[in-house]
Amino acid sequence: MVARGTRCHVRRPRHPPGFRGAHGDRAQVRHSRQPFADLIQAFVQDQTVARYRDWDELFGYCRYSANPVGRLVLHLCGYSDPRRQRLSDATCTALQLANFWQDVTVDLLQDRVYIPLDVMARHGYTVEELCARRFTPAFRAVMREIVDQARALFLEGLPLSRMVDRRLALDLDCSAAEACGCCKKSNGGITTCSPPGPPFRRRSACACCSHRWRAWPSPGGPMNAVEQSYQYCRRVARTRAKNFYYSFLLLTAQQRKAMCAIYAFMRYCDDLSDEPGASRAAIERWRSELEDALQGRFSGHPVWPAFHHTVRRFGIPHDYFRAMIDGVLSDLEPRRFETFDQLRRYCYQVASVVGLTTIYIFGFDTPPPCRWPKSAASPSN
Repeated sequence: MVARGTRCHVRRPRHPPGFRGAHGDRAQVRHSRQPFADLIQAFVQDQTVARYRDWDELFGYCRYSANPVGRLVLHLCGYSDPRRQRLSDATCTALQLANFWQDVTVDLLQDRVYIPLDVMARHGYTVEELCARRFTPAFRAVMREIVDQARALFLEGLPLSRMVDRRLALDLDCSAAEACGCCKKSNGGITTCSPPGPPFRRRSACACCSHRWRAWPSPGGPMNAVEQSYQYCRRVARTRAKNFYYSFLLLTAQQRKAMCAIYAFMRYCDDLSDEPGASRAAIERWRSELEDALQGRFSGHPVWPAFHHTVRRFGIPHDYFRAMIDGVLSDLEPRRFETFDQLRRYCYQVASVVGLTTIYIFGFDTPPPCRWPKSAASPSN
């Protein structure tokens, strides 16, 4: 195969037909041979490598298996500059990772494990447990980290859609929407070998994409990390908040963005305690990330830049978010309240702080408004 792939660049190949087509396409758009050589290298690596020690090794594989495809598509559409290529690489690597994470047990049938071994070791999980199909809380922690990595790469590549023609941009957005669904499925703990999910509904994705075209900044430059984070939070709010999201449209643009950021943070808090296998360790890690984010230090989760920007912009007290995590922790254990004071304290943590954070976004920070969310969430009401 390597020899045939090389011959197609220097003379008309004898067989198979696919190589003849590649030769003609190359003559038309003047591709270098490197993307094709990289793809062949990936095919060879598939036969020889079944484990990856760390992210560097896995990204090296994606460089051969996924990134050349994006670069070839860009070249066919008339783009060959380094800036677009870098964004394409991020998107293609994210797509490859999303495919890996939804097919963990499918790949295992061929004795292939694409999860970096050092990530598994960091969370106390082993390949032997994976082969035995033991999906423990440690496995869920592994999945959460690797899905967050794929999501971060999607965010890194998002500006590419604003730097290409609309037809290609629509394909990029629809592919990203489908792959984000794969990430959501993987992070939701669906890890057993199961039939493929329902076919991708292009119409709904296209509607989402057209909405994003209206929301994104003009093509004066790529989005920075805060803008990308706000885009992520808006997608979370739109897909998870249902009709509640549309009430945000009555707010100003800045309030709308802030509400999406706060909702995305609270949604993740809620998921930490509601998902099967929820653990105190995972919630404490989220608490640690919260403290870092409040100081402007961000981990790989895409919610933090927008969250930090919102909290600073509207002057929201930090203790509200700490109280919410305390409430999430209390949800891990059977609840029995001996007194109304205990019940009120719980209601404050899981309900009152939601209202207290939003009234700052609405522009109220004086004592009377701050009493309303507390009394509204009182068990006597």
